[in-house]
Amino acid sequence: MRQITRRFLLSCAALTSIASAQAAPEMIHIPYGITKTALLPNGLDGMAVYARRDNYNAPGFGVLTIYVQQITSESEPYGFLLVPFFDKDKERFEIATGGSSECQMHGFRMVRSENKDVQLVTADREPGKSGDDVAKVTFKYFELVQNTDGVGRPKYYFDVKKTAAAKDTYCDVNDAFKSELGLGPSAEGG
Repeated sequence: MRQITRRFLLSCAALTSIASAQAAPEMIHIPYGITKTALLPNGLDGMAVYARRDNYNAPGFGVLTIYVQQITSESEPYGFLLVPFFDKDKERFEIATGGSSECQMHGFRMVRSENKDVQLVTADREPGKSGDDVAKVTFKYFELVQNTDGVGRPKYYFDVKKTAAAKDTYCDVNDAFKSELGLGPSAEGG
């Protein structure tokens, strides 16, 4: 009897740990404008600036940049630092969103894990023959890194830790986020 009870308790513990390991990350909604949020568990204040670039008779697009605010000192006189995005050795200062009049081809989601780390996930759809085609979508998972060496890359940056292809094809990356990752809308066009 004790052995059965012990197995049952171990099975329950295993199911609980699996369920908690698969808990959905907290979504950080980034609407157009300025969104302030803690980027690191130690309380590093971040600022996401998401702005629209209008294109009048053609679809416009969004541009996301991220900054951190730091206390200034003689050795660090800058109050705000740009947080760039690195994909191997390619550096970008912003993430662009947009697409055709019918389908979003580029988007992002910012999420916070259980351990409070921030991750930015981008989705990019291949162009296809037109902006309204169904095509492959690629997700890239950027993690926030703090450079403690003081050389090379900036003090804070997002680095690609994983690239994955969506299992299905999509016209709109927002559908891919929802179907493949369980992540709903982040912002208008995000």
